Amino acid sequence: MNWHFYHKETGMVHPKVIHSDMADAEIALKFAQRNAPEYHLPIAGKIIDQLSQKVDVVTCAIVDYQPPAPSADHEWNEAVKRWNLNPMVAARDLARTSAAAQIRDLESKAIRALIEQALGHEGAKERLEALHKQITELRPTLQA
Repeated sequence: MNWHFYHKETGMVHPKVIHSDMADAEIALKFAQRNAPEYHLPIAGKIIDQLSQKVDVVTCAIVDYQPPAPSADHEWNEAVKRWNLNPMVAARDLARTSAAAQIRDLESKAIRALIEQALGHEGAKERLEALHKQITELRPTLQA
């Protein structure tokens, strides 16, 4: 039997779960009570999703629960019962990550162009200017 633990005042489910094979229900309950986190009570039964369920402290029933949003950029996905970044924010974050990676790549190429320019190689300055232009065009994406 699995034992979950819920806060005796809020009903919030603790991540700790223990398993007991004890046949005597009374002994199993005492075992769970001794192993309960502070201010928590044991509840026997099926697996509880601590991120989308809690225990009604009056009835001891497991009820759906929607925790507070991590930020204003998140929206509740009822299908998976989780907070997800809203699509616009996720797209913006992906664009930032992509721009940052492109800038790192271009800057690493600029090192070779700088060396060649310092050594007086033909066309090095033009390559460096082209790389700088590409980097300059990507920078606003990092600020968005």
